[in-house]
Amino acid sequence: MTGSKECNHEHGAKIDALDCWVCGVCFEMLETRPVKYGAGCKNIRGADGPGGHPQIVTWEAEIRKSREGTTLNSFLAAMARRFMSRAKGLDPREATKLALDLTKDIGAPFADPDHDWSRTAAIDIADEDMCYWDCDGGEGRNS
Repeated sequence: MTGSKECNHEHGAKIDALDCWVCGVCFEMLETRPVKYGAGCKNIRGADGPGGHPQIVTWEAEIRKSREGTTLNSFLAAMARRFMSRAKGLDPREATKLALDLTKDIGAPFADPDHDWSRTAAIDIADEDMCYWDCDGGEGRNS
């Protein structure tokens, strides 16, 4: 689960159902929240070696909220709950992966102001996708 080399993974969220960090730009699943390390203040006592500089986190990916107040985690969770309400046997992890695939199809980074990122929009997207499921209660996209 390494991220796309072209993306800086500037923002995203910890996705509970997937137990990973998902980038809000490229929507790749990452093992951990992206961080950058740098040298900290000079260690006077030398605990990190003589004149050593401890590494500290100088930057970490932002947990971005949309103007509607949702995080990527809450947006995906709303979609996943909707899928699971229709397909009773659908696992939360699989429902969240399906929601993530649909979110990628939006074609914009999470919280892009030109799109509605509310929980209501998430449910609407799920409902639209479920219109294409088999009439007998299919549990996935018909692609």
